[in-house]
Amino acid sequence: MKYALSVDDYTIFLQEYKQDHRSVIEQKLMLNGEQKERLFNLLKINSLEENRYYNYRFYEDNCTTRAKGIINKSTRNSIIFKNILTSKTPTYRELIHKNLDSCHKYWSKFAIDFLLGSNLDKQITNEQSMFLPDYLMQGFDNATLQQHPLVSENKIILREYNTSIRASLITPVNLFSLLAFIVTFLSFSKNKKLQKVLITADVFLFLSLGLLGILILFVWVARIDSVCKNNLNVLWAWPTHALVAFASKKKHIWVKRYFRMTALVALLILLGWPWLPQQLNIAFAPLLIIIMQRGYFISSKEPGNKLQYLI
Repeated sequence: MKYALSVDDYTIFLQEYKQDHRSVIEQKLMLNGEQKERLFNLLKINSLEENRYYNYRFYEDNCTTRAKGIINKSTRNSIIFKNILTSKTPTYRELIHKNLDSCHKYWSKFAIDFLLGSNLDKQITNEQSMFLPDYLMQGFDNATLQQHPLVSENKIILREYNTSIRASLITPVNLFSLLAFIVTFLSFSKNKKLQKVLITADVFLFLSLGLLGILILFVWVARIDSVCKNNLNVLWAWPTHALVAFASKKKHIWVKRYFRMTALVALLILLGWPWLPQQLNIAFAPLLIIIMQRGYFISSKEPGNKLQYLI
């Protein structure tokens, strides 16, 4: 997770934002001459080749927290931040959800909720909320420096609306709910052809879950920060599924026991949903229903002969 600071020409910066349909809001900071000079020098030092690279930490040390830190450092930590949060103390995940929901990025939200663990559900302080650009802007708007407002003026430099961002019916919860309905219908169907299709689909389902479970463990261990650790999604995306998936067509007793346990764990997660220490994405619920149903039906297959039990 090596990130790097880069220096761009302001006009090129504006052109890039315009092409991406992104807005630019300018905050004019009320710094005195000494503070401005110190800020300029700090930025120059930070852009040197030996200083520009840093290990990115999702909510502890990112491009937004670094902007806050260097401006605060230029004032010798004299900025006083007023509370910008509501009475209810939010978590990192809740603030991210609020931003993603506002622009209908439900698939991004789904991916974040899948890969980022329970550390994202910690309640945060006022200043910790400023790891997101919108909250840093609000923080500066309400901050004071040497008994005067830190920001003297807000000015919209570029107002753009991304016309490609629209609410879509193809959201994770809608898609997986539809799949859960189809799987339920097929599971109770007596049509042998449909059953064969479903049995083949089981291999793909549990292989996919296993690969996703391996991905969870990989980012859990590999990332330098703690944002992907303690991820409870591994309770239903078992890495072992990647291997056992290919045995789902078999009627061996160990296969039946394995998938019976899979169905039971999925049921327990659904029953214990409100009390879990990690907020799960609502789209995981129909996925858990699919896992529970297919695990149950695989474990309920007609047993083979005695020789099969021994193999």
